[in-house]
Amino acid sequence: MSSEQQSTTKYDQEFEGETVMRALRSKKEIHAHLIHKLGTNTAGLPSDPARTSLAFLRDVANQHGIDLSVEEVKKQKGWVNTPKGALQMCIERGLVDLELVKRRKGHYMMPGRKDAEGKLIEGTSLRMLLQGCDDFKKEISMLEWVAKQYGWRVIFSPKCHPEIAGVGIEYVWSVSKNCLVRIPLPQRKGKDRFTKQVLDVCFNSEKTLTKQTVRGCAQKARQFVIAYLLLHAVEAARDEGTSGTKPLTGEVSLETMRKKQSELKFATIRAAQKMYKRHRGIAMFDHEEEKISFTSSESIEDWMRKEQRKSA
Repeated sequence: MSSEQQSTTKYDQEFEGETVMRALRSKKEIHAHLIHKLGTNTAGLPSDPARTSLAFLRDVANQHGIDLSVEEVKKQKGWVNTPKGALQMCIERGLVDLELVKRRKGHYMMPGRKDAEGKLIEGTSLRMLLQGCDDFKKEISMLEWVAKQYGWRVIFSPKCHPEIAGVGIEYVWSVSKNCLVRIPLPQRKGKDRFTKQVLDVCFNSEKTLTKQTVRGCAQKARQFVIAYLLLHAVEAARDEGTSGTKPLTGEVSLETMRKKQSELKFATIRAAQKMYKRHRGIAMFDHEEEKISFTSSESIEDWMRKEQRKSA
């Protein structure tokens, strides 16, 4: 686009004497159009368009023979305050071939083009071209930007591993969600009502997420961590006894190792939990794993008694 074209298409332009028909699509527009056309004969039509459906409004228009389109002056939208597209950013950075952009429309696409075998053609994906830029790689999220303004630093844990967050955060979310679904639907329908219910009820530290509830969630998460550590220790003892590097002696056998796993009961987990009762996340359990270890001829009860003597 030349500089002259940029200046002429900068702002919205209206073409006097030329009109176009525009179809009404949103509930707000259709509702206002029906109110204007029906006048005082609006019985059965809700005053708030959010309380009705788009299909209902269209049925009302069909019953009264109202055309859901309006005649407007033809306009050409300018590019001021319009966000740039991915293709435009790639053109400005010199990542695409301008001749291909002009000659072959659709050569560059967001997901990219594929060949006859279904493989992605290199250099045709706008998303991958922009992801390779250094400024996009180092771009921070809005949450990180807000935290930076207050002098904080946000460290994200790996996705699909909520247990690393520790202190039972997933259980806290489940408590909040269970509280939300108990609220009647009319009271939480709509953005404003939903936000109010979430802030006033679900995240209320005096009624829902009390200190006792949060500590209970953390305790439950820690209980699972201890169970996994015990299972890992029992499995390590079984592998040690059957690997051949340290042969079993006496009456200890593979059946004995399997018996150890069957001895891992809820009471054992609860007792181990009391031994390692601390308020911290799972990331700190690397040091605890060294303490939870079995020998090939040791039962879980023997290990529990030994640990109790250590803590005494």
